[in-house]
Amino acid sequence: MTLTMAVVVDYQNVHLTGTSLFLPGRPPEEGLIDPLRFARQLARARNAKIDNERYRTSVGRVEVFRGLPVPEDDLDANRRNQAQRAQ
Repeated sequence: MTLTMAVVVDYQNVHLTGTSLFLPGRPPEEGLIDPLRFARQLARARNAKIDNERYRTSVGRVEVFRGLPVPEDDLDANRRNQAQRAQ
C-alpha cells in the first residue's frame, strides 16, 4: 500500500531560501524551482527514512501559492509561471 501526500508550496519562500542556500551571490532568477519536482524530492526523502513499505508515500497533489509576474514587466517570468501552472 502506498500513501498519497499533498504538498503545499509557498513558492516565493522556497525559491528565495533555496537560492540563498545553494546559489549564494547569484541573481534570484537563476534559482527557480519546479514545484512538482520539489514535491517528488520531498516524497523520496521521506521514503528514504521509512523501513515499512506500508508507509511509503507518493505525490498525489501539489498546490502552489505564488504571485503572477506582470507580462509587461517580466515577460519571461510570466511565461515560466504560466507553463508550470499548465502542468
